[in-house]
Amino acid sequence: MKLLYTFAYINILKAEEDAPQIRVTKIAHLDITVNGEPQGTVDIGLFGDQVPKTVKNFETLCGDGFKREGDEQVYSYNGTRIHRINKSFMLQAGDIINQDGTGSISIYGDTFDDENFDLKHYDEQWVSMANNGPNTNGCQFFVLYDEARFLDDEHVVFAKETVQSFFWKAERVVKAFHMTLAIEKLKTRSFSYNST
Repeated sequence: MKLLYTFAYINILKAEEDAPQIRVTKIAHLDITVNGEPQGTVDIGLFGDQVPKTVKNFETLCGDGFKREGDEQVYSYNGTRIHRINKSFMLQAGDIINQDGTGSISIYGDTFDDENFDLKHYDEQWVSMANNGPNTNGCQFFVLYDEARFLDDEHVVFAKETVQSFFWKAERVVKAFHMTLAIEKLKTRSFSYNST
């Protein structure tokens, strides 16, 4: 996985609230395939200042992964499926254990605690940890297609897809977001992705 250090910031501006500027500490790149055919890359801007523990887990799984003591298996996102797509809501991925949304593992154990709920589910493209209740974060994550404030204080937001910064061309941002919207229309079992 290629991680880029940046000085990019995301302005979270909603008419009804003043939200903070968030510094992107690294960018993760996920290569998407549909039925084995490359579709492009989705870039995920990671917020390591706000949630360093959560970002470290995601970053490790996007990279070379990790091995548990006494276990030869390498746990990483490479080849993992997008196992859940809810139209107009979100896509969920990252189950590196069972590929179906039932598995959990992290660099900290099977699960790890919620780091904080400082960031919110403001609108589309925000990335959060999927969980089975309080303090059950593992490897699964989801990307929003729309605002989902009802998830605030229940899921840890740690990133945003296709961060717009002066490093990126506008056409790349638009293309990546349209690819994600196209994924929303497909059947779940047709996807996989690799982190690069």
